[in-house]
Amino acid sequence: MTNRDLYAFIETHDFPIVTATDALSVPRGSYYRYCNHEETPTEKRREEIRAQLHVAYRAAKGRYGAPKLTFMVNQQRTDRVGQKLIQKLMHEDGLRSITRHKYRAASAANPVVERDNLLAQDFSTTNINQKWAGDITYVKTTKDGWTYLCTFMDLFSRRIVGFAYGRDMTETLVIKAFSYALMDRNVYEGLTVHTDLGSQFTGAAFEEILVSVGANTSS
Repeated sequence: MTNRDLYAFIETHDFPIVTATDALSVPRGSYYRYCNHEETPTEKRREEIRAQLHVAYRAAKGRYGAPKLTFMVNQQRTDRVGQKLIQKLMHEDGLRSITRHKYRAASAANPVVERDNLLAQDFSTTNINQKWAGDITYVKTTKDGWTYLCTFMDLFSRRIVGFAYGRDMTETLVIKAFSYALMDRNVYEGLTVHTDLGSQFTGAAFEEILVSVGANTSS
């Protein structure tokens, strides 16, 4: 998630600015500059591409570099995006291709939950509440060390519809963020929720909530 995503989230929700910027570790001066600045068409396009890059990066679970991510972003757009721009945005946002190590199979006590990738790199939507993407961002703070921000983004509006912030990366954090999203939106059956296969997103309690609202799961 980029700072601009956080700025937009603060701007569209009725939170005290001081509280929200402190909780999300957002520089208050930068937020005010964002509010008072009118985006040029070039800046708007760049931020749209940045948001699409982050969605593609999460969908690929961090395994792809600039060439494949450029291809994925271009699948979402009608204009062509160059690889150099994708490389620059990746550098700005600290996105790197992750080398995955092979692990031994999980024991029966800790089974790996399998989910179909329903999105299959198709991030297109025609309306809100069709596809949401869940994500956990690591936030380094001076006081508390590593903290965690769980968000759910509507892939149609690119709007953060629910978030929760805390010191522990747990299933409870995910449930809290998703619950806020449900309060913000009227969700009907047919919603697809795309996340990674981390234990925070595959716990029984969160799965039960997804089933109760008729949501499809995708990873």
